[in-house]
Amino acid sequence: MSFDSIATLEKQLEDAQTAGNYVAVSYSLVQLGTQLIAQQSYESGVATFEQAIENATVNQDRMLEAYTIGSQGWALYDIQRREDAYECFQKVFEIAEEIDNQEMVCDAQGNMGLVLIETGDLGPAINNLVAAIGIAKTLNDPKREMIHQGNLGRAYMQMASAEGALDGFKRALELAEQLEDAPAIAGYLNNIGLIHARYDDYASMIGVFERAQDLYGELGNLEGERNVLRYLVRAYAEEGRTKKCLKATRRALALAIEAGDYLTQKSYEEALIMLLISKNKLDEALDVMDAALRFAEQQQDKTAQLTILTNRANTYYDQEKLEAALQDYEAAHELSVRLQKREVEARLLGRLAAINADLGHLEQSMLYSHLALEAAEKLGDIRIAGEQCCMLAMSYRDQGDLVLAAEWCRKAIGYFEDFDDPTLIGKAKELLHEIE
Repeated sequence: MSFDSIATLEKQLEDAQTAGNYVAVSYSLVQLGTQLIAQQSYESGVATFEQAIENATVNQDRMLEAYTIGSQGWALYDIQRREDAYECFQKVFEIAEEIDNQEMVCDAQGNMGLVLIETGDLGPAINNLVAAIGIAKTLNDPKREMIHQGNLGRAYMQMASAEGALDGFKRALELAEQLEDAPAIAGYLNNIGLIHARYDDYASMIGVFERAQDLYGELGNLEGERNVLRYLVRAYAEEGRTKKCLKATRRALALAIEAGDYLTQKSYEEALIMLLISKNKLDEALDVMDAALRFAEQQQDKTAQLTILTNRANTYYDQEKLEAALQDYEAAHELSVRLQKREVEARLLGRLAAINADLGHLEQSMLYSHLALEAAEKLGDIRIAGEQCCMLAMSYRDQGDLVLAAEWCRKAIGYFEDFDDPTLIGKAKELLHEIE
């Protein structure tokens, strides 16, 4: 809010005072006080509200007095002054009871309950909200009841009472549907889904979150849809519904890109790539990796580039596109050295040894194996060390030097015995038997 806006409100107040319209004066003071408090001019804002309240009191307008005090409560609530806000709502409640205005009594009870939820006074909050719900039912006011039932669900949710929270949110949802209030329906579906998520009830989560996603989509509420998709992706994965998981992950990725949320985008890119690979949709996985790599390069995110290049190289290798895989492994290795990612560097050296062997580049393969072994020994990674000893054993075997091949094979067995992996030990012993 600019100073020009404050000046506009001050002019509006001056006009109301000139016209002698006390109601307009209080409304103008309320607007001005709200803006001052929002701008952190706390003392000026409170003083302005006091003028509004005094104006209503002098004119013996109890409804206007309650309105001004309630407005002050919301202004204070918005700047996190919960206790002061509660005092305002309590005063409104007292005035409402004096003048027997049940709508106002209902709202004041509900507002006090809302503040108490946020201060953690859940027992009194529930009492206020139950009272507000009772009045709303007496008034036959479904909108008021919906709001207070929803807040009652929040209170029970904060108490970790799933049953109470579900009862509140489901009743609020029924009323929202009766009122055809689409944003409220989506919100209460989301709340119900969050309770199911807390207890890993994936089947129930899916039903309500799917409805919420559809509604958020219709409403153009992309933030709401993004939040729901976080849970849907997980639930689909846990329930083994891969086709739907793929679709939801693609949508979530598109929304993250649209929102410029790079961290979330990376997370969904990785999830989508792994899903596509698990379904053997390697060409589609490569398309996602290509796009992800381009974006990581634009962001100058070297760590992401390293991960993507490694995954893409592995995928090319699985497709037996060895030259493409070699190019990516070399690029990834160079990045791992620059980033001083020693463990990644050791693994990539091992991959370079293996792929050069597959391509028939035996000398290059042996060079990478020695480098990988040296790196693994420095790191204390005895598995990689053993694997590279096996690689060297096979290379020397292919060169016809069976003595050195057997020597490297025995070194591998020693590493695998220290690693205590019977499967690797068995394979190394089979290789030694073949060599000897």
